[in-house]
Amino acid sequence: MDLENSVQTNNKKEEITSRVNLYFNQIMNGCGTENCCGTFCNSNPALHDKLLANDAAQLAVALAMKNDSAYRCPESLGSSNFLNFPKVEALINEANSTGDFAPVIEAIEQVFSNEESLNTSFMKPLKEMNPSEKEIGIDLEQVRNTFDLLLQTPLDVQDALANSIETLLRDMQWRIKSNTHIATLRKFIILFENPQIEDPGYYRSLSGELFVLFTDLPFLSINNLNNLYFSKLPKDSFLFLVRSLQTFIAFTAFEDLDNFQTDPQIIAATKILDNLYNLNKSLKYVSYEEFYSDVINEHIDLSLDYKRWNKRNGFSFCNFPFILTPEIKSHVLRAKQKLQQEQARRSAFLLPFLTGSPDILIAPSLIFTVNRERLLYDSINMVQLHMSTGDLDTFKKPLRVKFEDEDGIDEGGVRKEWFQLLIIDLFNLDYGMFVEIKETRSHWFNGQSMQVEEYELLGIIMGLAIYNSVILDLHFPTIVYKKLAGVEPDLEDLKDINPALQRGLQQLLDYEGDASELDVYFMVEERSYGAQYGRELIEGGEDILVTNENKEEYVDLYVKYLLVDSVKDQFKNFKKGFMTVCGDGILLSLFSPEELNLLVCGSPELNFYDLEQGTIYDGYDEDHPTIKLFWEVVHEFTMEQKKKLLFFATGSDRAPIGGLSKLRLVIAKSGGEVDRLPTSHTCYNHLLLPEYKSKEFLHDRLIIAINNAVGFGLR
Repeated sequence: MDLENSVQTNNKKEEITSRVNLYFNQIMNGCGTENCCGTFCNSNPALHDKLLANDAAQLAVALAMKNDSAYRCPESLGSSNFLNFPKVEALINEANSTGDFAPVIEAIEQVFSNEESLNTSFMKPLKEMNPSEKEIGIDLEQVRNTFDLLLQTPLDVQDALANSIETLLRDMQWRIKSNTHIATLRKFIILFENPQIEDPGYYRSLSGELFVLFTDLPFLSINNLNNLYFSKLPKDSFLFLVRSLQTFIAFTAFEDLDNFQTDPQIIAATKILDNLYNLNKSLKYVSYEEFYSDVINEHIDLSLDYKRWNKRNGFSFCNFPFILTPEIKSHVLRAKQKLQQEQARRSAFLLPFLTGSPDILIAPSLIFTVNRERLLYDSINMVQLHMSTGDLDTFKKPLRVKFEDEDGIDEGGVRKEWFQLLIIDLFNLDYGMFVEIKETRSHWFNGQSMQVEEYELLGIIMGLAIYNSVILDLHFPTIVYKKLAGVEPDLEDLKDINPALQRGLQQLLDYEGDASELDVYFMVEERSYGAQYGRELIEGGEDILVTNENKEEYVDLYVKYLLVDSVKDQFKNFKKGFMTVCGDGILLSLFSPEELNLLVCGSPELNFYDLEQGTIYDGYDEDHPTIKLFWEVVHEFTMEQKKKLLFFATGSDRAPIGGLSKLRLVIAKSGGEVDRLPTSHTCYNHLLLPEYKSKEFLHDRLIIAINNAVGFGLR
């Protein structure tokens, strides 16, 4: 037995030594084939750097130990089966003249069914490569032209291409984890360029199998493909790939709507979309809305998906929230909040008995008692009182508000009024917490304000509003929500704070002349209490001239100062308050910054026909003449007038997530004189409408009411 083991060991050593010698000779001397496509062959003109003997020996040993034929050139494998566009074009031209496409099919089958042959096809000569192409080595224009040409051939040629790729994909399954070097990943780039992956006829056998294999790749391999291929795609190609994946998901989901949530190919396509979504955060090629899947959102079993997500058991679309609309995600959030609030209520009920103090009662709700005359002061005291217990889960309880010396039980209306009044106080420009950006009609933090407790209160209010499904009339730019999510601001974000400055800084970046001639230094001008002074962006900035070499650094520092450093303390306290309520990470993991804005403030998309369909009547019905006149007038309003009406009736000029169909407006008959103006209870979304007899009179009364409503921030 020892002798047998010894012989086996010697044979293995000889085999490895033989491979080392083969690779060393390939790296140093080449295979002798002109323009060989081998990745590590000296005869390949695309080989990056000719190595010294010691380096070549080390590389040869490493390649020999991997023992992957994909690292060897076609000639050293005893084969010259590789393709490029001239080869394919010549074969097809010959076939078109003779009518015999058999040689074309044979070439396709030899290359597209074989990893090694496909990995060494469509290589670009080194001298023609730009720096970004040198590592990948593939001539993508050749690949695209080849596929365009092949898809103009007879169907049996196209089927041969698809069948060959299907064979390749089956063979690749067993070695997928070893695909780490770019030389072994080129085939994925070629296959993703194949237009057949967009053909429903090949979805299951080709596209879906490719997607599954891609998601099985090691993380390093996917990262390499991101850096070398997906992030380099032109904008239109990137968008096309996103939409192709969406179409694949929609088509295959419709095949089996009962089981699509566990379909491995749909799961794989979703994971690839996730990869593209994360790349798009920096590329900014497409809107986040492009990643929503209509089919998934319409047919998802949200209860099943939520359970998997909550228990971390199996695949869940909630782990890929970019594919879900804000409306669906709001249902998920409500389910999570309901569970948390129920747990908080249960704890409040059981804790006295578990601690042996049954005489101590803990409220199942978060109760704020405030005086209207001291609203801000009392609200801060209420927050501090509950925070002093150290139990931050108390903020997850349902909120109930009581105004001192006022009767009534808060069933939602009093709470909504409390939110509205507080927002008015906190954003009052005379109070000095915020400045108004007139160009964008938004509010930004006042870097000179010292109202620490009030900023924290506002953050808590935002969190409580989310937990209690109340829309706030806030006018924050999107950068506020990005900063809450931990996203670093960039120049584009400055557009919402100071559009003129953003344009000026962009012009500086685009300036093709000598930037030093502009006489700009690493300084920023500030105004405080009427006085203007300069602040250095970096140490010694007043003496550092902005040049072509450092202008990007200057712009980055300028943006960072305005959006981060200058409001650091104010935003820190605001975020602290917000995270007091929403600090478990669920909210920020589900919603993008743009969607978080929708969740807090509602949607600006207003369809008043949806509002009409969902309206409830008290004292009227939908066929009453006054109601018919009312909707005729409303539908003839301008959008600005419609927003004013919505604000007049509900306290917000925005729709809930999901649109105005989700808003329950109540139109009640108002008694008394018919020439009275309409009134409203915004806390309850009630519009009190007298029984007007003519359209003209109704129009005039309504216009007077909405134009003289108390409020701010009407847009």
